[in-house]
Amino acid sequence: AEVKRVGTDVTVLATSWMVQQALRAAEQVASEGISVEVVDPRTLVPLDEPTIISSVEKTRRVVIADECHRRCGVGAELAAVVAESVGHLLKSRIRRVATADVPVPASPVLEREIEPTVEKLAAAIDWHLFFSHLAPPEVAQSGVPLPRISPDVHGAIVVGPEQPGSVEEFVAAVAEIARRLGWPVLADGLSP
Repeated sequence: AEVKRVGTDVTVLATSWMVQQALRAAEQVASEGISVEVVDPRTLVPLDEPTIISSVEKTRRVVIADECHRRCGVGAELAAVVAESVGHLLKSRIRRVATADVPVPASPVLEREIEPTVEKLAAAIDWHLFFSHLAPPEVAQSGVPLPRISPDVHGAIVVGPEQPGSVEEFVAAVAEIARRLGWPVLADGLSP
């Protein structure tokens, strides 16, 4: 593995073309004061787990960028390695930015909608920092998992009070950050 960019806030594990996309996203969020470490595993067999684990131990947050489909792709294996090795150290959930789990359309316009992009990577990085800094102390310290709030395949954010660990202010903060990222918000009492 090779560390393509040194950072301290979040690790982005990226393969193939996504390395270049990750470097662009890291540059984009650097203007917001976010320091991103980009790691290219370079080979999957053998996989340089010590370099990957060392980076994730340092940042304690990880985004995985992969051109494969989300299920059964390279990103899923990298997520498993991280979860099994240092999952207990993570400040927030592993985020994967990958091709949506749908057949790849023949139309280039539609294909761009399902594939990972610099913008989707930057949003995932922003999301990581948002979760670890904006969760109310009673949620963060309670040991209750943070709400399962994430973009669906179309980029919409689904939030709701029925999710474990959520509180009204936290849901409102999630909705606000989602709006700032340009994602529609669908939830009780919150309009898109």
